[in-house]
Amino acid sequence: MSSSVGYYYSAVDVEVARARELRGELAGQRARFDRVRARAAGLSVAVPRVKENSSGDSTALAAEVERLRAAITQAEQQVESAWDDRWRDRLRRVVAPAVAADDRSATDELADQRTERTRERNERNTRARQSAVDDAWNLVRAEGKRCASEDLDGLVRQVTALSELSSVDDVRSGALRVASAVAESVERRKVARIAEEKREALLALVAEAPEDERERLADEIRKAADPGNLSAAVHRAVERADVARHRADVATAAAKALTAAGCVVGADFATALTDREEAVVGFSGKPPGYGLLVRLPGDGASFVAAVVRSDGVTGGAEVDKGVQETFCTRLPMILETMRVAGVAVESTAFMRLEPGQRPVPAVPAARLPSTRKRPSTTTGTHSTAGRRLREMPRDS
Repeated sequence: MSSSVGYYYSAVDVEVARARELRGELAGQRARFDRVRARAAGLSVAVPRVKENSSGDSTALAAEVERLRAAITQAEQQVESAWDDRWRDRLRRVVAPAVAADDRSATDELADQRTERTRERNERNTRARQSAVDDAWNLVRAEGKRCASEDLDGLVRQVTALSELSSVDDVRSGALRVASAVAESVERRKVARIAEEKREALLALVAEAPEDERERLADEIRKAADPGNLSAAVHRAVERADVARHRADVATAAAKALTAAGCVVGADFATALTDREEAVVGFSGKPPGYGLLVRLPGDGASFVAAVVRSDGVTGGAEVDKGVQETFCTRLPMILETMRVAGVAVESTAFMRLEPGQRPVPAVPAARLPSTRKRPSTTTGTHSTAGRRLREMPRDS
């Protein structure tokens, strides 16, 4: 038995959260696939379009993500193969003649100097220069496919310039600069790819943020150099929208349950409960002037109900206790109806006052719906997974 009860409920819907996460991931993978297709087109490689389905439950969405990933892997392999074919010949034409020309220059120098020691020194110098140039060539050939496309011509020019240097130290220093430029290009492309995928994933999430925040968040995401910095803000916005949606579900379920229990529920009950965080329903029958105050705080974590009376009614302690006991008898029915409406109720300690433990508090008479009115009915669709409303057991 109780005169007041408190509940906790979780605004986390596991299925909804998982599906949302997968839709964001799908958007990010779509951005990656589009980028690979564009790179393939630059190499005259045709990569077929892949049309993914961003609707459905988490199982269907997970399958779509895997299907798109497989398409990306296949497309990337095609791009790498085409890149190797195109750039292998180009780099060979650029580097090989320069090395050969250097060999002839060394031979001409030998003819003038006519000393074995000088000839050996020049041969070592030529081999060292050629080795450094070849290392740079092999690096660009191996890593070029991972470099930013706009950097490739510049890298080729750097490798070409190495063959014109006569000092081994200069060639080696130049080769190190090529290696550094390659590493920077690879990293720059990687950062750009991650940023683009994150941007698309966050834009997909913004669609589920509060409506009055969507445009601002989307604009910030598009302009951000590193959209990942906005991830926390976007997730907080989505959580606020989730709380609002779940509070509306709980309010609608409460209206159904209280109506089914014979309470007089005003037409604006659910709206008042979500907007003003509390509403009052009337108890039908005798004694008149009693009802139930329901509170649904904006934090989206708790739900409280307490027996109240009109400030124009003075029933006395025994009458108050009798009404509180009547509420106790109706409570199991109320909770079960809320379960059916989509809110699972579990027993957990939070707040429960026994009938007669405290006087019934008074509220303005105008707040109690007239018991002469027919109870209103409220319909709605509810998400059940992960939403838990837990009744607190009595303290005794």
